[in-house]
Amino acid sequence: MKEINQLLSEIDNNVRKLTGQLDLYRKDIEFLKEESLRLQTENDAMKQRLTNTEILLTARQITEGVDNGIGSESARKKLNELIREIDKCILMLED
Repeated sequence: MKEINQLLSEIDNNVRKLTGQLDLYRKDIEFLKEESLRLQTENDAMKQRLTNTEILLTARQITEGVDNGIGSESARKKLNELIREIDKCILMLED
């Protein structure tokens, strides 16, 4: 009988340890989910910032090209490309 009680006690201790580990793992998972969400949001913001910077750079290049009189055909093409991109964005916003 003593052996059975000892085995039950060991099983109980092991279950408590496992339960404690499970709680820690659940907390870790919750933290990682929150961190993943935060990083995804930060990544999206960085992508938007990059897109905005690329647009500004293109606009600057077009302006410099028009001001210098060099590459006006290239500038026209780039402007048309940007206008099409803006039109696509407007259509997506309307949907």
